[in-house]
Amino acid sequence: RMGGLVKSFAAVRFDEADADLKTLINALQRYAHELKAIKAGQSAREIRQNIAKIESFSKSRPDLTTVKEFLEAEKATRIHTYHNGQLERLGDPSCATGLLWIRRSLEFQYHFFQQLLDGADTSTATKTAYSKSLCNHHSWILRKAYDIALSVAARWGTNRSWMAELGGFKLQDFNESAEKATRRDLESLLIIWKPLLRLMSGIFEQLELEDQTLA
Repeated sequence: RMGGLVKSFAAVRFDEADADLKTLINALQRYAHELKAIKAGQSAREIRQNIAKIESFSKSRPDLTTVKEFLEAEKATRIHTYHNGQLERLGDPSCATGLLWIRRSLEFQYHFFQQLLDGADTSTATKTAYSKSLCNHHSWILRKAYDIALSVAARWGTNRSWMAELGGFKLQDFNESAEKATRRDLESLLIIWKPLLRLMSGIFEQLELEDQTLA
């Protein structure tokens, strides 16, 4: 399961300055599919909704190809709200909003997967991942809702059962070889995600699109 996700993100064309939007969207579609497969249906729906926001604008500009090009072009339409030259709020729906929340979702999953690889129990893994990613962007009410949802997710299984699920194995078939393959794929995925997330964050900072409004 994670091996397929590695292949999808390995196909994303990006360097230190920019990323190809089409191959990124293809990988994100696969990401949403795998989230649903591991019983994270709500997260999968949110990813697909944000992909739709990106595609709504990108389909109108077939002359553009990269993330930075699309964000610059969208910004030029004055869809976002600024005050005294400072960003107040991103327009929504917009390509920028979709990419921003997708990046934050990936950051959550990055830290969650890293915690599992480090041997953390699922309660610690979910709480640590949330505190390092989405928490600071959520209102008090949404934080409480996530606390409940993450507590439920943590009770769903152990570190081992989560690893089996991520690998696409039944728990009774999750032997040493299967675990080694799953860990290898997760490690490979994080190696790809780390520079990609850093790039996406850098583009938003460069274009002054890092919306700090609480959800």
